[in-house]
Amino acid sequence: MERRVETAIKNNERPGFVDQIINKFEFCQGVPSQLRTKHLPYFTQLAESGYTPALEVVSSIPDKMYMQFSEQTHLPRDEYIQKRNEFKATKYRYLNQAAMQGSMLALHKLSGLNAHQLDLIEKDHTLVSLSLANVAVLLHLTENNISHSRGVFQQNRLNEMATPQELFQGQQRAQQIIKQIEDKGQAYGAMENEKWAYTFY
Repeated sequence: MERRVETAIKNNERPGFVDQIINKFEFCQGVPSQLRTKHLPYFTQLAESGYTPALEVVSSIPDKMYMQFSEQTHLPRDEYIQKRNEFKATKYRYLNQAAMQGSMLALHKLSGLNAHQLDLIEKDHTLVSLSLANVAVLLHLTENNISHSRGVFQQNRLNEMATPQELFQGQQRAQQIIKQIEDKGQAYGAMENEKWAYTFY
Protein backbone atom coordinates (compact mmCIF):
# COMPACT_ATOMS: atom_id res chain seq x y z
CA MET A 1 0.00 0.00 0.00
CA GLU A 2 2.78 2.41 0.88
CA ARG A 3 4.45 1.85 -2.51
CA ARG A 4 1.18 2.48 -4.36
CA VAL A 5 0.48 5.64 -2.37
CA GLU A 6 4.03 6.91 -2.86
CA THR A 7 3.78 6.34 -6.63
CA ALA A 8 0.43 8.14 -6.77
CA ILE A 9 1.83 11.15 -4.90
CA LYS A 10 4.88 11.28 -7.18
CA ASN A 11 2.54 11.24 -10.19
CA ASN A 12 0.59 14.15 -8.71
CA GLU A 13 -2.63 12.15 -8.57
CA ARG A 14 -5.65 13.85 -7.02
CA PRO A 15 -6.14 13.30 -3.25
CA GLY A 16 -9.29 11.28 -3.85
CA PHE A 17 -7.30 8.75 -5.89
CA VAL A 18 -4.87 8.26 -3.00
CA ASP A 19 -7.81 7.76 -0.64
CA GLN A 20 -9.16 5.06 -2.95
CA ILE A 21 -5.89 3.14 -2.76
CA ILE A 22 -5.89 3.25 1.03
CA ASN A 23 -9.56 2.27 1.27
CA LYS A 24 -9.06 -0.75 -1.01
CA PHE A 25 -6.13 -2.04 1.03
CA GLU A 26 -7.95 -1.46 4.32
CA PHE A 27 -11.02 -3.25 2.97
CA CYS A 28 -8.96 -6.40 2.28
CA GLN A 29 -6.78 -6.16 5.39
CA GLY A 30 -6.53 -9.47 7.21
CA VAL A 31 -8.08 -11.48 4.37
CA PRO A 32 -5.53 -13.87 2.77
CA SER A 33 -5.25 -13.61 -1.02
CA GLN A 34 -6.17 -17.30 -1.35
CA LEU A 35 -9.46 -16.65 0.44
CA ARG A 36 -10.19 -13.54 -1.66
CA THR A 37 -10.11 -15.63 -4.85
CA LYS A 38 -13.01 -17.77 -3.62
CA HIS A 39 -15.56 -15.02 -4.16
CA LEU A 40 -15.31 -15.24 -7.96
CA PRO A 41 -17.31 -18.47 -8.56
CA TYR A 42 -20.09 -17.24 -6.26
CA PHE A 43 -20.39 -13.85 -7.94
CA THR A 44 -20.20 -15.43 -11.41
CA GLN A 45 -23.02 -17.83 -10.58
CA LEU A 46 -25.15 -14.97 -9.24
CA ALA A 47 -24.36 -12.84 -12.30
CA GLU A 48 -25.42 -15.64 -14.63
CA SER A 49 -28.69 -15.75 -12.68
CA GLY A 50 -29.17 -12.05 -13.44
CA TYR A 51 -28.62 -10.71 -9.90
CA THR A 52 -27.90 -7.02 -10.44
CA PRO A 53 -25.29 -6.43 -7.69
CA ALA A 54 -23.33 -9.46 -8.91
CA LEU A 55 -23.47 -8.19 -12.50
CA GLU A 56 -21.99 -4.92 -11.25
CA VAL A 57 -19.22 -6.64 -9.30
CA VAL A 58 -18.07 -9.08 -11.98
CA SER A 59 -18.19 -6.42 -14.72
CA SER A 60 -15.84 -4.25 -12.66
CA ILE A 61 -13.13 -6.90 -12.07
CA PRO A 62 -9.90 -6.02 -13.93
CA ASP A 63 -8.95 -8.59 -16.57
CA LYS A 64 -5.58 -9.35 -15.01
CA MET A 65 -7.16 -9.89 -11.59
CA TYR A 66 -9.75 -12.25 -13.08
CA MET A 67 -7.04 -14.33 -14.72
CA GLN A 68 -5.24 -14.55 -11.38
CA PHE A 69 -8.39 -15.38 -9.40
CA SER A 70 -9.41 -18.05 -11.90
CA GLU A 71 -5.87 -19.49 -11.87
CA GLN A 72 -5.32 -19.10 -15.61
CA THR A 73 -2.08 -17.13 -15.56
CA HIS A 74 -0.09 -20.27 -16.41
CA LEU A 75 -1.78 -20.76 -19.79
CA PRO A 76 0.19 -20.49 -23.05
CA ARG A 77 0.15 -16.95 -24.44
CA ASP A 78 -2.45 -17.47 -27.19
CA GLU A 79 -4.80 -19.38 -24.91
CA TYR A 80 -4.32 -16.76 -22.17
CA ILE A 81 -5.28 -13.96 -24.59
CA GLN A 82 -8.30 -15.94 -25.78
CA LYS A 83 -9.56 -16.52 -22.22
CA ARG A 84 -8.94 -12.89 -21.29
CA ASN A 85 -10.87 -11.67 -24.34
CA GLU A 86 -13.72 -14.03 -23.52
CA PHE A 87 -13.89 -12.51 -20.05
CA LYS A 88 -13.86 -8.98 -21.53
CA ALA A 89 -16.87 -9.92 -23.66
CA THR A 90 -18.61 -11.42 -20.62
CA LYS A 91 -17.97 -8.27 -18.60
CA TYR A 92 -19.45 -6.11 -21.34
CA ARG A 93 -22.51 -8.36 -21.53
CA TYR A 94 -22.94 -8.22 -17.74
CA LEU A 95 -22.54 -4.43 -17.72
CA ASN A 96 -25.22 -3.97 -20.39
CA GLN A 97 -27.54 -6.42 -18.65
CA ALA A 98 -27.12 -4.54 -15.37
CA ALA A 99 -27.92 -1.25 -17.14
CA MET A 100 -31.05 -2.77 -18.67
CA GLN A 101 -32.07 -3.79 -15.14
CA GLY A 102 -31.73 -0.23 -13.88
CA SER A 103 -28.24 -0.34 -12.39
CA MET A 104 -27.13 3.25 -11.86
CA LEU A 105 -23.56 2.01 -11.57
CA ALA A 106 -23.68 0.39 -15.01
CA LEU A 107 -25.41 3.42 -16.56
CA HIS A 108 -22.68 5.67 -15.18
CA LYS A 109 -19.98 3.53 -16.73
CA LEU A 110 -21.72 3.01 -20.07
CA SER A 111 -22.22 6.75 -20.50
CA GLY A 112 -18.47 6.92 -21.20
CA LEU A 113 -17.11 6.18 -24.66
CA ASN A 114 -14.27 4.01 -23.39
CA ALA A 115 -16.69 1.56 -21.72
CA HIS A 116 -17.89 0.14 -25.03
CA GLN A 117 -16.08 -2.53 -27.04
CA LEU A 118 -16.15 -1.82 -30.75
CA ASP A 119 -16.20 -5.47 -31.77
CA LEU A 120 -19.19 -6.19 -29.51
CA ILE A 121 -21.59 -3.30 -30.13
CA GLU A 122 -24.68 -3.69 -32.31
CA LYS A 123 -24.17 -2.88 -35.99
CA ASP A 124 -26.75 -0.09 -36.07
CA HIS A 125 -25.11 1.78 -33.17
CA THR A 126 -21.89 3.69 -32.55
CA LEU A 127 -19.92 4.43 -29.39
CA VAL A 128 -21.50 7.87 -29.28
CA SER A 129 -25.11 6.73 -29.75
CA LEU A 130 -24.78 4.04 -27.05
CA SER A 131 -23.15 6.45 -24.62
CA LEU A 132 -25.88 9.03 -25.31
CA ALA A 133 -28.57 6.43 -24.66
CA ASN A 134 -27.11 5.39 -21.32
CA VAL A 135 -26.54 8.93 -20.08
CA ALA A 136 -30.12 9.83 -21.06
CA VAL A 137 -31.44 6.88 -19.03
CA LEU A 138 -29.22 7.89 -16.12
CA LEU A 139 -30.56 11.46 -16.17
CA HIS A 140 -34.13 10.18 -16.37
CA LEU A 141 -33.75 7.90 -13.35
CA THR A 142 -31.27 9.54 -10.98
CA GLU A 143 -32.34 11.45 -7.90
CA ASN A 144 -28.76 12.27 -6.98
CA ASN A 145 -27.70 15.88 -7.63
CA ILE A 146 -24.03 14.98 -8.14
CA SER A 147 -24.91 12.25 -10.61
CA HIS A 148 -27.30 14.55 -12.43
CA SER A 149 -24.80 17.40 -12.84
CA ARG A 150 -22.06 15.08 -14.07
CA GLY A 151 -24.52 13.34 -16.36
CA VAL A 152 -25.51 16.68 -17.90
CA PHE A 153 -21.83 17.50 -18.41
CA GLN A 154 -21.24 14.17 -20.17
CA GLN A 155 -24.38 14.56 -22.27
CA ASN A 156 -23.29 18.01 -23.44
CA ARG A 157 -19.89 16.63 -24.46
CA LEU A 158 -21.50 13.80 -26.40
CA ASN A 159 -24.01 16.12 -28.08
CA GLU A 160 -21.14 18.21 -29.44
CA MET A 161 -19.59 15.22 -31.23
CA ALA A 162 -22.77 13.37 -32.24
CA THR A 163 -24.22 13.30 -35.75
CA PRO A 164 -27.99 13.77 -36.20
CA GLN A 165 -28.26 10.03 -36.80
CA GLU A 166 -26.42 9.24 -33.56
CA LEU A 167 -28.64 11.65 -31.63
CA PHE A 168 -31.73 9.91 -33.00
CA GLN A 169 -30.34 6.43 -32.32
CA GLY A 170 -29.41 7.43 -28.78
CA GLN A 171 -32.90 8.79 -28.06
CA GLN A 172 -34.57 5.68 -29.46
CA ARG A 173 -32.34 3.35 -27.47
CA ALA A 174 -32.85 5.37 -24.27
CA GLN A 175 -36.63 5.14 -24.59
CA GLN A 176 -36.41 1.37 -25.02
CA ILE A 177 -34.21 0.95 -21.93
CA ILE A 178 -36.38 3.26 -19.79
CA LYS A 179 -39.52 1.35 -20.78
CA GLN A 180 -37.92 -1.98 -19.95
CA ILE A 181 -36.71 -0.76 -16.56
CA GLU A 182 -40.05 0.80 -15.66
CA ASP A 183 -41.99 -2.26 -16.85
CA LYS A 184 -39.88 -4.65 -14.78
CA GLY A 185 -39.24 -2.62 -11.65
CA GLN A 186 -37.14 0.37 -10.77
CA ALA A 187 -33.65 1.83 -10.84
CA TYR A 188 -31.13 0.05 -8.66
CA GLY A 189 -28.63 2.23 -6.89
CA ALA A 190 -28.67 4.11 -3.62
CA MET A 191 -26.89 7.44 -3.37
CA GLU A 192 -23.74 5.70 -2.11
CA ASN A 193 -23.68 3.43 -5.16
CA GLU A 194 -23.95 6.38 -7.53
CA LYS A 195 -21.03 8.12 -5.81
CA TRP A 196 -19.14 4.83 -5.86
CA ALA A 197 -19.46 4.79 -9.64
CA TYR A 198 -17.48 7.99 -9.89
CA THR A 199 -15.03 6.96 -7.20
CA PHE A 200 -13.90 3.75 -8.90
CA TYR A 201 -14.51 4.46 -12.57
